[in-house]
Amino acid sequence: MFESFFDGLLLLLGMGLGWALSRAARAGRDDSSSSREEVLTGLSRLAVNDPDDAVLALSQAASDEPQAIGLQMTLGSVFRKRGETDRAIRVHEALVARPGLSSEDFNAAQLELARDYLKAGLLDRAEALLVPMVHGAEAGAALELLLELNEQSQGWAAAVDLAERWQSVTGKSAAKRIAQYRCQLADVAREAGDVAEAERLARAALNEDAGCVRASLLLAGLAEKAGDVSSAIDYFLRVIEQDLRFTADVVEPLRRCYAAAGDAEGYAHFLDDAGAATPGSAAVAAAKAQWLKDAQQNPQTFLAQQVALRPTREGLLLWLGAHAELAEESKGLREALQRSIQQRPRYVCKACGLQPSLLFWQCPSCRQWGSVGPVEEAL
Repeated sequence: MFESFFDGLLLLLGMGLGWALSRAARAGRDDSSSSREEVLTGLSRLAVNDPDDAVLALSQAASDEPQAIGLQMTLGSVFRKRGETDRAIRVHEALVARPGLSSEDFNAAQLELARDYLKAGLLDRAEALLVPMVHGAEAGAALELLLELNEQSQGWAAAVDLAERWQSVTGKSAAKRIAQYRCQLADVAREAGDVAEAERLARAALNEDAGCVRASLLLAGLAEKAGDVSSAIDYFLRVIEQDLRFTADVVEPLRRCYAAAGDAEGYAHFLDDAGAATPGSAAVAAAKAQWLKDAQQNPQTFLAQQVALRPTREGLLLWLGAHAELAEESKGLREALQRSIQQRPRYVCKACGLQPSLLFWQCPSCRQWGSVGPVEEAL
């Protein structure tokens, strides 16, 4: 965490140095100006992990060069990155109010100020700055920040419209993001008891992003609750096709649905297919071991093969549990394995590596949508 902060601050200070040197060059000064020396001092301080002195040096450089717009904006950005939002706001508000700014500098300062307001939770102020900018040169950046604003305020319907406009302006796809917004709306409808609207929105999410696991899980849950187990099975199986990481999460729901449908053969085929697609999966192995027991077969050999194929704490625990003759001798080991399983993270973000204990459809760290999924850790 601290390393990424230092790297970010180093980048911003480097940008500040570039602006300071650029201004000095435009002024025809080849000698080492005080602002350049101060920013160089800041870089040196940062190199020895002294961010406070680094920011102090940059502040002094900005004070020495009050007309260096880029340097001022860099200073405000550094304050925001450090969590000193009030100071960032003061710097950027002063820039926006400065007369004689070029339209480019004015727009850049407004965007920085909007970011400050968002960080501070001043959503109304941020919106007042951004809405007029969606028709100008900075439309893409303004729409992106408005999307962030509506995510904070949970304005999901407005977020869908904004994301569609962002796509049109930037030429980039926002399909995954729009699908998640529709799922948010589907959750709201479901909680309000409007099942038909929840289904409509979840299907719209799938139409937007065919790989949206969340939409499939929503539709599967709604179908199972309505007693339509055939459709529920189809949606749960679709989850596995979309993202194998979620296999463990749908094993138990599929067992329920196949049982409700009276389709024992279908469940057996599912277990075989899932075992082949996710070799060593503890969840699939546990379900197959129980299926073998129910069929009056001994699961010991199967579980031994699973542990040898891909050793996991869950798999080893299953294997030990299948050997009643080892119950007393393995008690301490089984308890230790159980504690270890309970303590390890269940999910991981494939974008930033965060390992939360709960499933978040939007990563709390990097704010990416649909990047968090289950993880099974090998020994």
